[in-house]
Amino acid sequence: AMESESAVPLSQSVGLGLSQLSAQEVPRLCEVCVSRCLSPEGAQGEAPEEEGLSAAALQCVATLLLEAARHHAEPEQLRAAAAEFTSSPAVAEALAASYASHRAALTEHLLGTGPSFPSIVGLDWRLDHSVRSKRGGRDNAPLYFLSVKVKEAGVVRDVQMLASFEQVQDMLAKVRDAVKQVERVLAGAGELGGPEGPPGAA
Repeated sequence: AMESESAVPLSQSVGLGLSQLSAQEVPRLCEVCVSRCLSPEGAQGEAPEEEGLSAAALQCVATLLLEAARHHAEPEQLRAAAAEFTSSPAVAEALAASYASHRAALTEHLLGTGPSFPSIVGLDWRLDHSVRSKRGGRDNAPLYFLSVKVKEAGVVRDVQMLASFEQVQDMLAKVRDAVKQVERVLAGAGELGGPEGPPGAA
């Protein structure tokens, strides 16, 4: 299916569903969608038809909200994406307003359900010197106290370690090698497809 070029990519089938929504039903649709996404009990609730809602409409709204959260879209970007498929500014506005209300909860939910790895958000270090006892002689060997701040599932924590000068040098060399490898891969991709990527890329 074709996708829109907005910050919130949507298929034509989702767009068709959005074009059939009325502004009056949007808040209730969003409320049910968010409830079912965030609550295991909500997913086992009444069928959409029993709540007076269309299953197709519910699916379209859920797709829109989750895609917007997955792409970290702003409410204005969701409004623009919805406006491409609906002729009613009120519908686009209602969808954006509902998304703004539930954006944080949806984003947190996606972070907790998908596979994720910690990301480094900070690094602090302190250089000290280890001095041996008189029996062992004096040894002013540098000793590094490293504190790496990592963020995982929205939570920041510290990973602390001790390292010698040689260990820090080895770590730095490995990071530099990784950076060079990424640069080579990116340069190769640029040569294959130019600034827009490899041939055939969307």
